[in-house]
Amino acid sequence: MSKVIFGTNKDKDFRNHLIQLRWRNKTGFTYSPAESEYFDSLERCKDELEQWKLFEDYSREYYLEDNKQTINSVLSYFQTLWNNVEEVYVKKMEEMHNKVFPYKTVYGYLSTSPGGWGFNLNKKNPWFACPNKKNDKFLKVAMHELMHGFFIEYFRDDLKEKYRLTDNKLWDIQESLTVLLNIELGDILPHKDLGYPQHKELREEVKSVWLETSDIDEVLRRASQFTKG
Repeated sequence: MSKVIFGTNKDKDFRNHLIQLRWRNKTGFTYSPAESEYFDSLERCKDELEQWKLFEDYSREYYLEDNKQTINSVLSYFQTLWNNVEEVYVKKMEEMHNKVFPYKTVYGYLSTSPGGWGFNLNKKNPWFACPNKKNDKFLKVAMHELMHGFFIEYFRDDLKEKYRLTDNKLWDIQESLTVLLNIELGDILPHKDLGYPQHKELREEVKSVWLETSDIDEVLRRASQFTKG
């Protein structure tokens, strides 16, 4: 059985919309005027119930019965492509981090979000959001988000305590580490992991240290020092 199972979950889709609402200014994604107005409207809602109603209006057509066959076709496509690379991906991630894959099963849920893929990688029901269109972009999204799981599970808390890093600094490191996907998994990564513009220098530091040492602990040590200036 695959470690990663792709599916749909309307509540998790909604959660991803809320994640993008909270992070849209920080991530710097470009939205169309209509998409920006949608997020602005979510922000103006008085509570989550009102946000849910707005989300339902936004995503209504996607969840219609008539679209079920299309959704199932996307899920089958995603699962087949992922199953072809999962063993290679997991083995490489475990080698890079010197840790076992953090989850028995993790779910990749299709999202109607106009952009951005969030996650909640808790131990009880870990999941991440991914695109809902039939193209191979989802593979990069899945590899990117799952790599965060190693950082969160095995390294984040230790770095926070040892280097007194803020949550923002830890996020910077977490996002910058994915530059290593381009180096170690370029043969199965369909699209280059570009990261965010504000992490350009830190990603170069991570890349440089990795190429020099191939030691994740040294990468994290120097990345932590780098973020503290």
